[in-house]
Amino acid sequence: MQNWSEDSLNLSRAHYDEAASYWGKWADQLAEQQIKVNLGLLAAAAVKPGARLLDLASGAGEPAVTASAMVGAEGLVTATDISVPMVQALAQRLARLGLSNVTCRQADMEALPFADGSFDAVTCRYGLMYARDAVRALSEAARVVRPAGRIAVMVWGPEANNSVVFHGMRAANTFLGGPMPEEGFLAATRFAEPGVLAAMMTSAGLVDAREQELIVEPRIKVGIPFWAPLLEMNATEVWTGLTPDEQKKAHQAVAQAYEPFRDGDHYMLKSHMRIVSAKRPETTASQA
Repeated sequence: MQNWSEDSLNLSRAHYDEAASYWGKWADQLAEQQIKVNLGLLAAAAVKPGARLLDLASGAGEPAVTASAMVGAEGLVTATDISVPMVQALAQRLARLGLSNVTCRQADMEALPFADGSFDAVTCRYGLMYARDAVRALSEAARVVRPAGRIAVMVWGPEANNSVVFHGMRAANTFLGGPMPEEGFLAATRFAEPGVLAAMMTSAGLVDAREQELIVEPRIKVGIPFWAPLLEMNATEVWTGLTPDEQKKAHQAVAQAYEPFRDGDHYMLKSHMRIVSAKRPETTASQA
């Protein structure tokens, strides 16, 4: 399991500050593409109508925005992110969508600014791997969820099983001169193996850990630059400095890298996610 160095963690957080506008730009389109993923995570957290849901590392707002319809008018979704620019981008999205049952605020998942038992469920999609101390983050989630409330986390499976995302990112990184450090690729999949995250949830005091794999195999028509959000969202610092011609060449390099996945007029790709959930005990040892 690859851990973050302090320098890489700080660079990653600075990157998300700078990339926030691009996350906002692509948020609605990516939410549509990820609907199966979002619903799977919310189901694992046992989100129901009227629920109070906390979403950690929300980025541009998923699965928080998708959850708004699930909790309904009587429920409330609180979306959080450590990046202030990301929260600002999310606030703009919420205003545009007219959602009154979703709020957003800046928060560090390792030191949550909420009282014990404030929420019925907690979710985190593609975020826990970027925590400095993942067990501490899970312990904080366990503190703020009510007794018997569930916490559900989604992480990437092995890089080799995620051609949709990582193959294109590797190709872009090579073409652009390596702006994304190798440590970032390794840390992004540090919870990919079965049992790793479930054991950490147990260490954080949670019980009834459940684990499921979610595999999606999209068939994407050749000519659709499905990797465009990845370039803008993950290589922001370099991408914004490229000329239009240089950006065109970067797209061509990524397209060429996907040729081995081509079958006629379509790319045959794969995404592999792992959803792990557990619940806060209904009573503590001192109450038993």
